[in-house]
Amino acid sequence: MDKINFDDGFGLTDMVLSGEKTQIRMIIKERDERLDYPRGRNSLGFWEFGRIGEEPFMLLPRFYVGEELAVAQSYKDIYNQLDKDKQESFLDTLRNTYWSILGGDITENIRWNDKTNTRTYLMPHAVKITKIRFEKLQDISEEDCLKEGILKSDKYAMPYGITEKVAPNCVFFFYKTPKEAFAALIDKINGYGTWESNPYLFVYDFELVK
Repeated sequence: MDKINFDDGFGLTDMVLSGEKTQIRMIIKERDERLDYPRGRNSLGFWEFGRIGEEPFMLLPRFYVGEELAVAQSYKDIYNQLDKDKQESFLDTLRNTYWSILGGDITENIRWNDKTNTRTYLMPHAVKITKIRFEKLQDISEEDCLKEGILKSDKYAMPYGITEKVAPNCVFFFYKTPKEAFAALIDKINGYGTWESNPYLFVYDFELVK
C-alpha cells in the first residue's frame, strides 16, 4: 500500500479523516501543448493525447480506481488521536520497529513530527480511489470546491473560506464564492499564480475506508 499526503497547514488531513474532503487534484507537469488534444483513456488505463493520425502521447495517472492509500500522518498526530490506554502501546510499537536504532526519547526525535518518512503500515487510516478524470484547474465546479475542502458557513456575508493552521491563531480567510476560496487555497499550496496558469491535472475522488 502506498501513502497519500494532504496539506496539514490548511487542515486538509483532518478534513479527509472527518469525511469532509473527498477529492484531490494533482497537477500534470508535462507541457500544456502536449495535452491540448485529449483522446480519452485506452484499455490499459493510459490517457491518450495528440491529434488523430499522429502517434499518441500517453499518461498514466499516479493512482488507479480501487486502489487503497494510507493517509500520511506524523507519529505525533497519531499518538495524540489515540485513547490514553493505547498511547503507550503505540510507543512500544515504534520502539520495537526501528526506534532502537535511532536511540533517545522517541518524542524528541526529529521523525516524531515528520510524516514524510513514516512507515505505511503504521498509518491508522486509508482512503480508496473511486473515480479518476482529466481536466484543467479552472474547470472545477462549485460542488467540487467543497469536496476539495473549502469550508462553508451561513453566518457570514462571505460564506466560503479556508483555515490557515500554520498562521497564528489559525487565521480564517473568507471569500464570496467556492471558486474564489479554492483559487486562493491552490495558490497557497502550489505557489502564487497556479490558479491563473490553469494547468492540466488529474482529479481523484476517494472515500475513507478506515
